[in-house]
Amino acid sequence: MKSEFIGITAAELAQSNIEYTNLLGKFRGPELICIDEYSYLNTNDLVGAGNQSFFEWVITGSYCFWSSSDGGGGSDGFGNGSSSGGSSIGGILTGPVDSPHGGGGASANLPSPCQQLNDNNSKPIANTNPPKTVLSNLNDLTSQMATNPTERMYVLSPDTVAENQFVENYVPGPLNGGDVEFDLSNLVVSILMHCHYDLSLLSIFSLSDIYEMYAIQSAGYMLNEGQTFTSYLVTAQGTKYAIKFAPPARDFQTPFNENFFIGWEFSNVRDAREDKYEESVKQTNTPAQNELGFLKFIKDQNLGIELYKADDSFSQWSKLTLNSGGRAVLPVPCP
Repeated sequence: MKSEFIGITAAELAQSNIEYTNLLGKFRGPELICIDEYSYLNTNDLVGAGNQSFFEWVITGSYCFWSSSDGGGGSDGFGNGSSSGGSSIGGILTGPVDSPHGGGGASANLPSPCQQLNDNNSKPIANTNPPKTVLSNLNDLTSQMATNPTERMYVLSPDTVAENQFVENYVPGPLNGGDVEFDLSNLVVSILMHCHYDLSLLSIFSLSDIYEMYAIQSAGYMLNEGQTFTSYLVTAQGTKYAIKFAPPARDFQTPFNENFFIGWEFSNVRDAREDKYEESVKQTNTPAQNELGFLKFIKDQNLGIELYKADDSFSQWSKLTLNSGGRAVLPVPCP
């Protein structure tokens, strides 16, 4: 790209006729958009017999962000939808962080997934008035499903690497719609939470919900390689879930990249994966059937994630596992 700008002088800049084909939105699903910013700067070098100032195109900024316009309905989209506010708030971490897999490596001293779920409830959200907590947002999503027929999502970003306080981005989806489009705007993400507000939507996470977690983590927008990340879901069927990456997070990296989700950006590949998922998880299933189907699916595909279920108050979490025969769901209460 720089070579295309080299011949443009400052006087000609406004009249530049360089054109580019816009590929944004050409492919369904998330797109990682990377932008390099160039400025025509004085290098402070003097050249020629007249000691003329030398100007050159210099890269002065570079950043990437995820953009998605994935559809909803059935088991599509982020909780049948995708979301983020797309606005940037000062005092929060932006990414990608040091490691291409997030956080430069996960600490061996991280709290257990159960402890993280228990601790998250009371963690404050800094950019709200009156003050809120993670639990406040979970209760908000739950209480408004009957009266607010939209997919709704909160994206919580840490304001420190300790992830003991967050700032939120919030965007509702279209009225009576099945998704929420998102633009993470280069933000590091600690928590995603969304709702399936209607009985016509899944009683558990959609396949696109799982993919979005991978996409954010693999781009480096999570701390601790995703091991402190949480995706929450509440549904009209009354179910309340969380997904955590199974430690260590690298266990899921190869299967996600090289097997099940490869080619996800192409609609025919994605449709085939959705059909495979629907063999186990579907809208016509009971919540209990979907829990069993979900656990079998993530085990068969070696996706490296764990499913947790909360009571009505989000005060007691249980890890859902398969029994020894793989034919029933066995809840293991968190201490």
